[in-house]
Amino acid sequence: MQKILLKYFLLFICLAALLTGCQNSKPLGESAAHSSSAQTAAQPMNVSDMKLLTKWNGLCSGAAGEKGFYYPKIKDDGSMLLMYLDYATGAETVLCANLSCEHRDASCPAWISANQGGVVPLVVGDSLFLISRGSDNPSEEICQPKLIRMGLNGADKRTVIELDASEELIPPFAGNEDTIVCAYRSSQTDGASLDSDHCIIAIQTNNGSMTKLADINEGTTVVGAVEEQLLLQSVSGESFFLSALDANTAEQKVLDTWKYGEKVLFTTQEGYGFVYTDGHIEYSKAPSFEKQEFPGISVPMDEQLGLESVMFIDSFDDKVIFEVFHPGSDPAQTQVKEWGFDLSDGTLRELALYTDFDGVTEPVEIISALENQLLVIAELSYQQVNMLDENQMPIQMQTIANQYALIDKEDYWNSKANYRLFESVWF
Repeated sequence: MQKILLKYFLLFICLAALLTGCQNSKPLGESAAHSSSAQTAAQPMNVSDMKLLTKWNGLCSGAAGEKGFYYPKIKDDGSMLLMYLDYATGAETVLCANLSCEHRDASCPAWISANQGGVVPLVVGDSLFLISRGSDNPSEEICQPKLIRMGLNGADKRTVIELDASEELIPPFAGNEDTIVCAYRSSQTDGASLDSDHCIIAIQTNNGSMTKLADINEGTTVVGAVEEQLLLQSVSGESFFLSALDANTAEQKVLDTWKYGEKVLFTTQEGYGFVYTDGHIEYSKAPSFEKQEFPGISVPMDEQLGLESVMFIDSFDDKVIFEVFHPGSDPAQTQVKEWGFDLSDGTLRELALYTDFDGVTEPVEIISALENQLLVIAELSYQQVNMLDENQMPIQMQTIANQYALIDKEDYWNSKANYRLFESVWF
């Protein structure tokens, strides 16, 4: 149960870090030089081979490259350091090549000020990007939301975009080596009235230019990316809508509609699908999105909760992962079972890799999928951390720490716990 709560806590932190803005006014798409103005019409792009850069639900504990993992670590004064975990050596280092650096201020490329707000790291091509919320707290130095770019070794750090405090880049993030695509929101106040602009934008990573692709409402979120199509889910009352936004033509097409409780959506790098109330699975693959059924396959649900017990967790390659929640009288009696569905052969299997923490057993969590391996949380533990309170007095807090590991995709799928643990890395 603690791990479930931790998942939602991390999701809250990630979203809160980027969804909170103050109510000032500023036009869409300011670069680091604040050069552009609001765009009122959708503009086609030249985008292809898009994929999600964060999890479909916006979770963002770090960014995985093929050689290492990048993540922020909080210091006792509230500032953060950008860390690097090398897969080959297992070494955890500050992403700074200056051996004499004290990592205390902006002269260090890995240092992030406390009032910069939460940050989301993204690996895009051969670069590392940081998206930060910023802060408008009058008691602190004002920090505006930013998109920062640097090399994978931390070198050549520069600000690509500096937004106004009224502007927000909203996860999940998608894109390719040249473009980052996400939801965008800006707010303007005119006396007692509040005017908000919600849209999907594409950011050119080489120069920071921002292009509006389509207007959206507040209930619309990015849930997937397939080639040049961005998958958007919209909610209106108890009705759900799934649409595909073509980043090259700015055209939108409704793919499906449903009511709450009728089915559960999942997405992959090649399409989308649903689990229905009877447990059967349906899948639609790009570019035609023709529906494919899998006769005889049914996701086992909790008898009392039914479809509400099923949650889409993740996907990699042609594999889709669901969790089924079975409530108990207490946390120790509660079960969370994980099921993996192979779209290539239509088989369903239970995935039996678990963490056992504080009397609660839960499925191992995937952090990121690499080419042949998965970065996962293999173990959990309580950890004491030192922080400074609002009066700058030292305090000690107890947190839940994750031990990360690599595992071959085949071993994970066959529930073989052949982990390569990073012994010294808990975060």
